Amino acid sequence: MKETIINTDHTRATFYGTFHTIGYKETYKGKPIFSIFLKNIKDESGNIIIEEKSFTLSKRFNDCRPFNEGSVIQFSAIVKSDNFEIKIQNPSKIKRI
Repeated sequence: MKETIINTDHTRATFYGTFHTIGYKETYKGKPIFSIFLKNIKDESGNIIIEEKSFTLSKRFNDCRPFNEGSVIQFSAIVKSDNFEIKIQNPSKIKRI
């Protein structure tokens, strides 16, 4: 399945990820940036695409709270691929299943 995702570069697809934790990173000045960590991100057919990925804890993710360890989150994201790496970014249409 990774080959078909690589061929569909810059398109939006639906993914499912398992909630792991919420963390943050310090900034030089100002507030810390909070992130949500998802594990075992799968495509619609159930193939694992990425083992672990962090996203900024945006309002869209925040609206789906509270998260429990192991909660499944469905989202749509843009697929980009480099030589040997698949990247998913700009999540939208986020809902907890």
